[in-house]
Amino acid sequence: MRIKNDFLHCIYFLCSVIVLFISFQSSSVVLAESLESDSEITEEFKCKHKLRATELEKTSKLVEEKYRTIKSLSANFTQSAQIIGLTEAIKSSGLATFKMPGKMNWEYHTPDNKKFISDSETVWFFEPQVNQVTVGELKKSFDTEVPAMFMLGIGKISETFNLLSGCDTVAGKLLVMSPKNQTSSLKTLSLLVSKSTYVPIGARMTDVSDTINEFLFKDLVIDKEIIDSSFVFIPPSDADIIYNN
Repeated sequence: MRIKNDFLHCIYFLCSVIVLFISFQSSSVVLAESLESDSEITEEFKCKHKLRATELEKTSKLVEEKYRTIKSLSANFTQSAQIIGLTEAIKSSGLATFKMPGKMNWEYHTPDNKKFISDSETVWFFEPQVNQVTVGELKKSFDTEVPAMFMLGIGKISETFNLLSGCDTVAGKLLVMSPKNQTSSLKTLSLLVSKSTYVPIGARMTDVSDTINEFLFKDLVIDKEIIDSSFVFIPPSDADIIYNN
């Protein structure tokens, strides 16, 4: 179960970042009240001033214009996972690198070393502490088609999400969405972008079990040349390999 949860944590994060690279065209705007108690939200994601519908649409278009031509992105990240039943959030950090479409090299540095890599067809999840590699097909590694679509760099937000609301926070502008697919395990997806550049600086995912994953990004590098071999993982010869079919 731990392997599956780690897979989903990485998937939801990737979903949120890849969204920023995909067309933000004609998202259906449905103004909504806050879905969660303010006390449960990290300061960077707390709404200070709600965006009006016209400003919300304008912001989404600016995000689209900014990221339409982006080919790659890398960033240091911190993650906080709030799981129902646990009194404290699980915190971790590392480096994530993405190349469209569908390529990712995701490395956790703390509290444990882990790697999650995709070459757009295969995904590898490596846990050095137990010398174990979980291997899966990209399209078959998800419980819904939504994350896979974003990992492949296809699909449009307007076809998959309703844009619920937007607001200014102390850190930037926040766009909150929910999947149109009622069977999705993802309840809401929030994107935090810089007010001045519309570069992603955070993401927040809430699933149907109310597990919350928050990510904050720093030291972003956009459109750096990255060779495709960076997104292929060769397991250690003595590693245990599990095929997640």
